[in-house]
Amino acid sequence: MAVSAATERRPRNTIALAATLTLIGIALSASGNASVGAWVTLVGLVMVIYGLHRFGRTGADEPLPFAPRKQKKKKKRRSAEEEE
Repeated sequence: MAVSAATERRPRNTIALAATLTLIGIALSASGNASVGAWVTLVGLVMVIYGLHRFGRTGADEPLPFAPRKQKKKKKRRSAEEEE
């Protein structure tokens, strides 16, 4: 199942916006506006969770085409009788 670029773009933008909001909230908390910063941080973290959920629901990427691997040859073990 292929995922179009437009379908994948919205969750990525949500995650980027949420991370920015979270950092702004932390900066506001550190600068003295603790109550406002706490709410902005909380909204940012909830949006990060939502964005990650939506990103996970977009589905798996198509498998990468790899060349078939050659089978390794197994070495024969010498038995104790052959070593003597």
